[in-house]
Amino acid sequence: MKIIARKDIFTTKWLCLRNTKYIDKNNKEQEWNYVCRNHSHGVVTLICKSRQYGHILFISQPRVAIEKNEISFPAGLIDSGESPAQAALRELKEETGYTGEIEEISGPFPKSAGISNETTFWVKLLVDEKNVGSTQMDDTEDIQFFWKTPRQMLKWITTLDSNKYAVAADVWFFLKGTQWK
Repeated sequence: MKIIARKDIFTTKWLCLRNTKYIDKNNKEQEWNYVCRNHSHGVVTLICKSRQYGHILFISQPRVAIEKNEISFPAGLIDSGESPAQAALRELKEETGYTGEIEEISGPFPKSAGISNETTFWVKLLVDEKNVGSTQMDDTEDIQFFWKTPRQMLKWITTLDSNKYAVAADVWFFLKGTQWK
């Protein structure tokens, strides 16, 4: 594949719809439309493990696009001039009030490459579950956080009303992966 042209079709404050022309493996010109983020330097997805109990930190927040609360990991955009590590620690504090110690950073990985150019870094952190401070959420954010072991989480998910809640794919695969032997 060789990219030959890009054109933004529609732009908002945070997103754009982009048309890209490219040459495929048969040397034929093709077009593809996808969503891209404006002013973004990627995303961080935080996998936080409790130092004390082996719990994992999860969040729930309303998501307009799916018209449900999404059960996910804490996450957020990497700001201009920020490293993934800096963004991870900032997002952790903003969304949950916790601070943590970074153990590993992996990525970037595509989030949904068929429709978006968004990528995420996976950041593994150790967090003192007993030491929570105040959050620094935006006025419009409505994020609830909670700690569960993977086993507790898998059981709890089965009790959720699917008309009101959806589990993020990365959370589901993470949880199912903890069951592999």
